[in-house]
Amino acid sequence: MCDFDLSQALDSEPESESFCSDMADGKEKVFKLDKNLNLIVSYNRTSLKTVANLVMVINKMKMPPEADGCLSAILEHVVKETVVCNDQNTSSEERRVSFTRTDSMMEFKLADKSQKHIVHFPEEMKLRAITLKGGYCHLKANFTMSRYNPTSCNGNNGKTVLLSITKNLHLSCTKTDSEVVLNLEECCEEKLKEIKTDEDMDRFLFFKKIEGTSQWCFESVKYRGWFIKTSTEDTNPLVEMCQRDGDGCNKYFQGCQQRRL
Repeated sequence: MCDFDLSQALDSEPESESFCSDMADGKEKVFKLDKNLNLIVSYNRTSLKTVANLVMVINKMKMPPEADGCLSAILEHVVKETVVCNDQNTSSEERRVSFTRTDSMMEFKLADKSQKHIVHFPEEMKLRAITLKGGYCHLKANFTMSRYNPTSCNGNNGKTVLLSITKNLHLSCTKTDSEVVLNLEECCEEKLKEIKTDEDMDRFLFFKKIEGTSQWCFESVKYRGWFIKTSTEDTNPLVEMCQRDGDGCNKYFQGCQQRRL
């Protein structure tokens, strides 16, 4: 076992200044740590901070590593894995992200918290939220939700998803003046296998978030802060986009008749 305490070895010197004064620039001092393990400290006035950091790292080790694994143990504590899911265009400073479709898919129907179901009439390119009575349940829109990776750079964004009504008909968002508009847009599956934000294809993507135990909300990936919503007023059955819940706007839904594909 390479059971050692570097700080204790350094503290064995009378003073930190005397330790430095005993060594000329470029010289080395050797500490015998074990039979087959030595610690060599090279004195350089510009690198004392590095030595101090090494002392802190080794002191953080709770368990002494095996003699033949000292190097890997040090690296394990020093090196941190970083996952980067976006890059930066240095010329235009535009944020670019690439989303890749996974094999995870779910089929379901949607109802808002007022129990109005989301329906789609074939002749329309819009969705409506309607309270359905017996005999009209066949009008409920049958959604397919496809997952994409990465979900997001921010762990609080939920899951990145594509919402489809048919194989080639999907929900998307566009912006008109200061308003974000929800559309049903035709696009072949092949073009949606990989979605890049700098190609404007992120208009098809939403962050699906879960509130409480079963309430879902869908935030536009392209237009952050805008959510799919229904109106609390029966006079406005259209499913649209809003920036917040309340004031006649409801952004919470419940998935019904869920089935994984």
